[in-house]
Amino acid sequence: ALFCTCVHNAEAQKIVEAHGAVKATLEAMEQHREEARVQEAGCWVVKELAKMIVTKQSRTTFVTSTQAVLKAMDKHSAIAAVQTAAGGALRSLASHDSSGWVQTACLGRCGRFGRSTTKRILSVIKE
Repeated sequence: ALFCTCVHNAEAQKIVEAHGAVKATLEAMEQHREEARVQEAGCWVVKELAKMIVTKQSRTTFVTSTQAVLKAMDKHSAIAAVQTAAGGALRSLASHDSSGWVQTACLGRCGRFGRSTTKRILSVIKE
């Protein structure tokens, strides 16, 4: 529902973000890691709020958001809907990240993901 409310609507994004949508989304993703639909929905919310996450939230929230998306990709690697949503979220986060932290986080998880998954994630960011 949060995604539908704020998709391509900057005014709604500001309102949703002001009411703690990012924190609530990250908590839901953490508590329901096994649920692909929750992970997919969470990734879509992160995608839509990425600019605010990168520019207006704390660095911790930015880091946590990036890691939540990466965990969703890893946990649900065989589910196309999660991969699509997570790819969109990573692309959006990376597009607003002037420090290169998103790419660094992906490389930092390389050992856990394996070479092919890491390459795929990095290619998604660069699209």
